[in-house]
Amino acid sequence: MVRTAAAVRAADPDAIFVQVEALGWLWTANEALQPEVERRIAHTYLGLDLYTGRVDESHPLWGYLRQNGASRMRG
Repeated sequence: MVRTAAAVRAADPDAIFVQVEALGWLWTANEALQPEVERRIAHTYLGLDLYTGRVDESHPLWGYLRQNGASRMRG
């Protein structure tokens, strides 16, 4: 997405981008299930978090990403 945006901007510096995420929301009244709900919410927003640069060592899925081959490379 970052490279695509850069290519579009190179062709048209006045281009306007609109990012739309059709995401759901989870909720539970059962406190025992809350950690699972939070994990699923984090996964739901992971693409958007990566795209907007909000993933660093403090992100709830940082360890998961690193264990699954993600690097610290920045676009």
